[in-house]
Amino acid sequence: GEEREPSVAYELEMLLRRKIRCDSDAVVENNNIILMLLIGVQKQDGLAVSERIHKVFDYYVTKKGLPGHIDILCEVINYPEDGRTDEELVSRITSIKEEV
Repeated sequence: GEEREPSVAYELEMLLRRKIRCDSDAVVENNNIILMLLIGVQKQDGLAVSERIHKVFDYYVTKKGLPGHIDILCEVINYPEDGRTDEELVSRITSIKEEV
């Protein structure tokens, strides 16, 4: 339930930090939202990485016996396609957060 979700979010963040990201990537976690910045990655490559992350997270949540208790949404936002300024990109991220 409610108490387990933050710890699972933390565990997923740590999994992302240890197993998936490269040294040049940045990972930020806030309020059960994990944002991963892939610098210099084309949108198509970002989509492939997002799909891989989603599969790893789904496997982890299933292994923990939590499917149906935690929703995982993976989205790819790309500069300049999805926003040409910081404000536009932040607005796009905020709109995704509201969907969750």
